[in-house]
Amino acid sequence: MERKENMNILLRGMSLSGGAPKSVLEHLRILKRDGHRINVIMQEREQGLKELYEREFDSFSAAPDIVTLFTKRAFGTLFTQLCREYRELKSAKPDLVLALGYAPAFFYGSFCKELQIPCVMIIPGGDLSGNELYLKGGEWCHAIGFSEENREVLSRYTHAESITVIPNRIALKTKFDGLSEHLATARNAVNILLTSRVASGKYDSITRFVDNLCRAADARVKINLAVAGGGDKLEQLKEYVSGLDNPFVNVEIKGHLDNLVPEFEWAHLVVGKGRSVLEPVMMNRPGCVIGDDGRIEPCTPENFERLYRHNFSGRGLVCDDPVAVIRGVLDSLAGNSVDTETVLETSRLARERYSAEFLREKLYAALDSADFRPQKKMHVPVILRLLKFTLVRFMQKMKNKKK
Repeated sequence: MERKENMNILLRGMSLSGGAPKSVLEHLRILKRDGHRINVIMQEREQGLKELYEREFDSFSAAPDIVTLFTKRAFGTLFTQLCREYRELKSAKPDLVLALGYAPAFFYGSFCKELQIPCVMIIPGGDLSGNELYLKGGEWCHAIGFSEENREVLSRYTHAESITVIPNRIALKTKFDGLSEHLATARNAVNILLTSRVASGKYDSITRFVDNLCRAADARVKINLAVAGGGDKLEQLKEYVSGLDNPFVNVEIKGHLDNLVPEFEWAHLVVGKGRSVLEPVMMNRPGCVIGDDGRIEPCTPENFERLYRHNFSGRGLVCDDPVAVIRGVLDSLAGNSVDTETVLETSRLARERYSAEFLREKLYAALDSADFRPQKKMHVPVILRLLKFTLVRFMQKMKNKKK
């Protein structure tokens, strides 16, 4: 791509929970700092998502008649919306479109090819299995993935040279010193912080960890567990916790917190997946990755590359007995036998791989790969492609319901 100064860039996103919106903000901060103009179209039904972008960009929000796509809509309403989005894109004709997620990339890639606008897809590290209908039809010119797992899946549908893996996306707020002194206080009580969206797709991993923690706990050590995160299953989690009966485990539901640094500082052990565990690990805290099936694995230099391949997502964990793993971690914390050098080396590896400090050069290298050469105009009328998009969306929803 012939890089232009003061580009007009459009981010077309969708509702994404967890760390994805914050991660992509690091990309946008760099672009805006370099003088490019940013506009964002993002589904607003995710609580706090619009406010997150408004705090960062005074140019947030697109034309008022562009409505959200991924809600429960009738066939005709969805088709009408796609028509609106195409007209708005044709009118605005930005210099570059960033499509956040495979579904926006599916339809915006085709729009952009028709209008000769470069389109770069950004995949935020999630599990892509089951979304072949979108990936097969994608016409983006380049893809940015957050993990090697992304690259492996995307390479089935596009050329490998059209994929760039950029895990760097976390702006480190602080780095705690005095690790040995802090961990020594775990003799009195082990403080564990679990950070996660409390929503469908995440809820089971939370309750299974709490169940296994209660099974691992005994009179040798007191445990304080704090759960930080909001979502539509927060009240259900509170009800579940109220029914626990374990004298050795105290559980506190914190809900959504804007600033997690004090919680990271308090914790002797951090538990979660993706950004939730990576951020505190980068700040010199021992961490464990949890999976939806109850598996758990401590973050160490020895397994770092394997965890990295799956974006610390909880997939690909090696764990035969999660209760035994938790009990072993608790014993080492309570007995003040944690190898602090291992914790610090894991932290160094995480910062090297994930810190936004090293993002700029990689981001522009990916954008430079976007193809700005004029494309041949498609012979398929736009209206037929809009019908195709609507049909594929319907088929994908039906496929997901059957799972």
